Amino acid sequence: MYNMLPESIDVTEYIESGEFRPDSCEGRLDRLIKVNPLKLNSTHELQLQGKLRQWKTENNSRLITNDSDTIKLEDIGLLSKTTYQYSYFITTKPVDVYRTDWIINTIENKQFCLFIQFDENGNINSNYEDHGWVINSCDSIN
Repeated sequence: MYNMLPESIDVTEYIESGEFRPDSCEGRLDRLIKVNPLKLNSTHELQLQGKLRQWKTENNSRLITNDSDTIKLEDIGLLSKTTYQYSYFITTKPVDVYRTDWIINTIENKQFCLFIQFDENGNINSNYEDHGWVINSCDSIN
């Protein structure tokens, strides 16, 4: 498997430990799937809400331009909307990617999703992004 540098890394130890299983697409190993991902708690909820506020502030002009500035930040309940997706390697340690989904109340009521990273200790180590970090042709929502 390759990390993001890109360097070849051996993930055999992670798979043999039973903590991860391979996630291959079209014969290529791009990511791992954590068997028992981190269970998010109320502390994570507050941190995620802060990251979402930051994302909305940074993207407000784009949201207004696209008539989508209807993301309500009060009582948003991000824990129920945030799910583990996959793990990948930036360097030598796995990083877990979670996706937060909700419906934007526009005319189309379209689904909206953002991605965020957690480190091996359960700490958020990125801002929200509107794309995943390792996207392949097997993904249904990117």
